[in-house]
Amino acid sequence: MTKTLDPHQVALSILSSATLEEARSKLNISRTKFWQLRQKPEIKNALNEISSHIYVENLATVMHDTSENLSILKNLAHGNFSDNQKAFVQLSACKYLMEIASKGYELKTLRSRIANLEKIANAS
Repeated sequence: MTKTLDPHQVALSILSSATLEEARSKLNISRTKFWQLRQKPEIKNALNEISSHIYVENLATVMHDTSENLSILKNLAHGNFSDNQKAFVQLSACKYLMEIASKGYELKTLRSRIANLEKIANAS
């Protein structure tokens, strides 16, 4: 008996795995079946739909965090704090800036991964 896999389930497996082999293993299907699934338009569409959604969510998060961090840095620049508060705010600003850099790197990695997945999907 052949099991039917939801296109979104297949796409999520691919997007959440470091390698295609790992994705195939998560789905518990043969290499041939996995290759055949990846050729189907509904799988390609699901990959594009989910990866676009992930991109938009990450972009919104980065934009929100950036806005918050810029507000903190603006307050620092105006010097509206006592010495104790200034030290705390400076540490917080540094923390947020590190988080922005980290999220930026994650977003860059995600974009690269999405581009690679789109190449794979379009090559089929």
